[in-house]
Amino acid sequence: MGGHCVDYGSFAPTAVFLRLFENHNVKITAEDARSGMGLMKKDHLRTILARPQVAEAWEAAHGKPASEDDIDNLFDNFVPLQISVLKEFAEPIPGLLDVVQELRKSGYENRNHHRLSPPNDGSACAKSQRKRL
Repeated sequence: MGGHCVDYGSFAPTAVFLRLFENHNVKITAEDARSGMGLMKKDHLRTILARPQVAEAWEAAHGKPASEDDIDNLFDNFVPLQISVLKEFAEPIPGLLDVVQELRKSGYENRNHHRLSPPNDGSACAKSQRKRL
């Protein structure tokens, strides 16, 4: 649901990378942070650090180019930071909770067949008559 119902626009992942590098005295842009989206986290970090302006900023801040040890350190700091940042972006979009409540009342299921509410009775007939999204 991220990016659709909560954190509309998926800003949390970008914010995590911005803060992660800021915590290591390196300022990156949102474009830098997004440059590796979709990759495994260590590969994402490598992609960011490979950008010329980020590589220069890292070397200026740390006196040497980023190493695999630096990537491991960034990665180790990523998850705790991600958890704290996600809380800032966990507000459902306006109206979402009302829609979910209405769907539960009407017995709808989502396309993955997870019920939003239990059937009125346990019969196979009640289950087969529920509407699906």
